Amino acid sequence: MFALTGIGHLVTNDESVDEGKLGVLHDAALVADSSGNISWVGKQSDLASHFEGKPTDVGGRAVIPGFVDSHTHLVFAGDRALEFESRMQGKPYAAGGIKTTMHELGRGYLAQGHEFVFIVPGTRLFTEETIFGKKITVPSIILPGSCGYQLIRNNRALVRLIAKLGPDRIEVSDRFTLHCIGRWAKRNNVPTVAFSHETLEGLTKRFLPLPEIIRRTLVSFHNKKFARNFNQIIATTNFAAREFITLKTKNLTKVPLGVDLKVFNPSNRSEELRTELLKGSEILLVHCGRLSKEKEPQRSIEALIELRSRGLDARLVIVGMGPMWKELRTMAKGHPIDTLGYIADRNKVAAILASADVSLAPGPLETFCLAALESLASGTPVVTSNSNAVGEFLIQGLQTHAGATAHDNYDSIADAVERVIRKGKIRLRARAVAEEMPWENTVNRMLEVHGIPNNLKVLTLPKAS
Repeated sequence: MFALTGIGHLVTNDESVDEGKLGVLHDAALVADSSGNISWVGKQSDLASHFEGKPTDVGGRAVIPGFVDSHTHLVFAGDRALEFESRMQGKPYAAGGIKTTMHELGRGYLAQGHEFVFIVPGTRLFTEETIFGKKITVPSIILPGSCGYQLIRNNRALVRLIAKLGPDRIEVSDRFTLHCIGRWAKRNNVPTVAFSHETLEGLTKRFLPLPEIIRRTLVSFHNKKFARNFNQIIATTNFAAREFITLKTKNLTKVPLGVDLKVFNPSNRSEELRTELLKGSEILLVHCGRLSKEKEPQRSIEALIELRSRGLDARLVIVGMGPMWKELRTMAKGHPIDTLGYIADRNKVAAILASADVSLAPGPLETFCLAALESLASGTPVVTSNSNAVGEFLIQGLQTHAGATAHDNYDSIADAVERVIRKGKIRLRARAVAEEMPWENTVNRMLEVHGIPNNLKVLTLPKAS
């Protein structure tokens, strides 16, 4: 906790505070916590009743809040209202599963005595120590149409930074913009691994309307180039590995991701939270993840509507942000659906997942889907597409069914939800599946890939943040 005094002009942006639209206070003071969250503002003479300790005198300077520069450029060619709204609400840019993977690997490496450095896109260059390792933020650009995803702006400067850091191993989670890192590492004898977090075959089929022979040629060319630039290609599932197996890629290794079994736990189930989310309904469905076209989140809404038409008193909660957020909110109008947006508090997300009856993961291109595994760890069964990778760990035998797969349409998803609801003891099965996949296993497997040397300095780069 700290306090500032001697503020000549304090800009609050609250018209009711003082004169003018900016709400300027004169001879003011403020109190904030160590993270910079302001708990009180007012006249300096009133500080004593709100703060005990020695304040910092700013010597009559002006203090203003951070502003959102709400401008755009032609290159974005679209509506950025969601992006600006998120900024105004103080929401950070986040990369979902990739961010979680990076943090959990860092935590695991540190626990085993290694050094971990992760480089992420941001507004400016700065370094900070975190519980996951050393975080270095570098200047970036926002990926058009992504509602906040950032890409590192200057790869030459990035290479110079990496050379200065002198890593023993490099991990890359980008199939498209960081090939230069692999080439630099080979020239300097630094072993590298690259994660394949998406299926290029599926993405191009979904978004690139080209003749099949041309599309497949482009995919093969890119995947061969990708595999050449790095020492090891990491696929998290057989589904993700398939397009590399077709090319007979020799440096391909499968390393499944994991789940935090303490954070995501059936004990988080809350009847009070269920009541709050259900709002009088009986069955609670949840869709958690990035709201983008390749993940087909609209199918969860369509399935909810179909279930309601069949007489099932269900309600849907959608957790996440993305380019389809506004479209989904429009679809949800008039139906028992809540769009909660991005929730930074993992414990809150864990409580929602544990309190739901069924978790929906309809995306046909999912190469792993951490949200599905986190749902299972929370004791909540999952309904997913039979076209994606989730079924690989969702259904591990007749005795461990932890949900159901469905065809890529809302009727089939609705059928699968009804089957899951009728099953007994499925919540125990869901947890049992997740318990076989702790993050510890992933960390140990990655260290095996790295050769398990002592005092390893690992540097990792995500595709976006």
